[in-house]
Amino acid sequence: MSIAYTVTHAKQKLNPVNCLLVVSLTSSYKVSKGTGRYVNVSGSGTAKTQVLGVLKRLSTGRCSPNSFSAYQETTTGHGPIKG
Repeated sequence: MSIAYTVTHAKQKLNPVNCLLVVSLTSSYKVSKGTGRYVNVSGSGTAKTQVLGVLKRLSTGRCSPNSFSAYQETTTGHGPIKG
């Protein structure tokens, strides 16, 4: 099955002292293209995603913009699904 997301709101905050990155996203989603026992699946709704990450520290003392030492992402969706 396919789940298409469209981000409708995003917020991020980086603490430069401990390199903790917090990202919050609100999205709309649509479910389609099911196969097998889910061939007729369809539905849509909203989802909230929260990302918590600790960025690696560079030799300059700054937080790395693209490398994590720890990462967690949680997404919760709400909406009707049928099929």
